[in-house]
Amino acid sequence: MARQSKDFLTQVREQAERTLAILTSEIRKREAELEKLLEQARLWRDALTSSFAPGLATPRPKKKQATKKKSSAKRKSTAKKKKAPAKKKPAKATTRKKASSRGRVDWDAVLASVPATFTVDDVLKQPGARSKGRKQVYPAINRWVKAKKARKIGTGRYKRVD
Repeated sequence: MARQSKDFLTQVREQAERTLAILTSEIRKREAELEKLLEQARLWRDALTSSFAPGLATPRPKKKQATKKKSSAKRKSTAKKKKAPAKKKPAKATTRKKASSRGRVDWDAVLASVPATFTVDDVLKQPGARSKGRKQVYPAINRWVKAKKARKIGTGRYKRVD
């Protein structure tokens, strides 16, 4: 019996070696193909960038900047009128408003503030969760369920585990 298992193991080893040899040759073929494709990409990139602006990888921003400079040079007097301080202040205020909604939310405090049995709408009544939106409330509830801080009791209904 020992002889049969030896033959079997030898067969398996030989099959594994053949498979490895096939995989290795396939990998080499793919690597050679990839090198050819990379060289083609380099040639195209060089052809595109040399016709627009030598040395730049992306010519589009250069074009946009050139058009902006021309338009601002032509309209210096109107540009001053458009840059009124009153228009800048609301833009900063909206930026601040967005930044405050990006703050971290203490999801444990949100869980503590919802009723014993709650839904997603109950969670969204909390200011921190509301600032994050429905798309981030569902992952938070799933984290609570995985951490056994809450459990699902029905479709869209959850219960706090105290």
